[in-house]
Amino acid sequence: MLSQATPSSNISRTDTLSKYLKLDQKGSIMAEYIWIDAAGETRSKSR
Repeated sequence: MLSQATPSSNISRTDTLSKYLKLDQKGSIMAEYIWIDAAGETRSKSR
């Protein structure tokens, strides 16, 4: 059963996100791709 997000958890997530959005990225962006492979293992790649 999935739990519903509460207003307080949304505020917490918004505050956390805003801290990361304020970080200086020095003109660079890195994307992190995350997926589950055929064996059920978590994989990731940064570009």
